[in-house]
Amino acid sequence: ISQFMPDGFFGKNTLYGISRGAEDSFLYPTQIFKIQERERLFKRELLREIDLLEPISYRRNLMRKNYDFITQMCYTDLKTMLVDNILVKVDRASMLNSIEVRCPLLDYRIIEFSFSHLSGDLRIKGGVKKYILKKIAKKYLPPDFSLERKQGFDIPKDIIPKSFILKRLIDFRE
Repeated sequence: ISQFMPDGFFGKNTLYGISRGAEDSFLYPTQIFKIQERERLFKRELLREIDLLEPISYRRNLMRKNYDFITQMCYTDLKTMLVDNILVKVDRASMLNSIEVRCPLLDYRIIEFSFSHLSGDLRIKGGVKKYILKKIAKKYLPPDFSLERKQGFDIPKDIIPKSFILKRLIDFRE
């Protein structure tokens, strides 16, 4: 189904990954450009020197930790998406507005405890993400406090379509 969807269509990469299995459904959507697009983007000399599969291989190797599948995904995101994407966006947005942001749940002791004592069924239960954290928070926060999902800092997909970016990068290469 995904092959018939236009590039940039919401969910296309996820559908492609699902067709390849659970691990790929997690790994594949994190790519900005598909391998074929990267081959068009980079000059041949550079392509001979780099491994286009290395980013996926790196994330796949992180998934080899001795954890259950959900915890493997959390570990992989912690080592990649969090440091290379999410925290960078939060840091830039907060500095732009002169706000000092702290991440107390990223204290190394909490992270170490989490990965050594919490299984995936405490991270996601009945479709509820951050299950154990929300369960504990309910004990200490007012009953009307919302524990629903926060909004992120993504650039709206309709502002700069991926095809436009790819074309500009290819033009820049030449």
